[in-house]
Amino acid sequence: MRVSPGSSSHYLLSRDPETFLLFACQLPSSNLGFVDLKAVEIELEVAGRDLTITQSPGLLTSSRSGGTTGAVLWKITPLIAKWITTSTAFHELGVALSSANVVELGCGISGLIGLCLYRHVASYLLTDQEYVMKFLHGNITTNSPQLSKPSRQPSKQKDTASSAGNLMTMT
Repeated sequence: MRVSPGSSSHYLLSRDPETFLLFACQLPSSNLGFVDLKAVEIELEVAGRDLTITQSPGLLTSSRSGGTTGAVLWKITPLIAKWITTSTAFHELGVALSSANVVELGCGISGLIGLCLYRHVASYLLTDQEYVMKFLHGNITTNSPQLSKPSRQPSKQKDTASSAGNLMTMT
């Protein structure tokens, strides 16, 4: 995409060559933005809360079909969690977080954004693939001991769901 310099309007000159170049290039994948690719446990502080996140570096490097990106904590996740719990943007937009029902698609092993935000919203549903759930439930239990351990109950489909207060998980 080419953007006219100094112009407030953005326009597309030619989509096809740009798209080809974008997807034809070999991109480095040695560090796609993980907090720590090798650590099994990561300790961090987000919005005044000390958290310990257990992750699975071995699973990330496995040849598991269906993806493995949810196996480790991404660098952007703590930043979003901090921003979303300390920002006044929602209030300024007239959004009442206390009555919000949030669904996070693909929360990964940490559930970090849900762990930081669930106290501020009406309900928070964390979703991801089945292979993530063991770590996710462990991280919820470790970092929110006041919540009872989520129990996994099969739904009408192959999906599983669990709940602990207003923080819920589902595959």
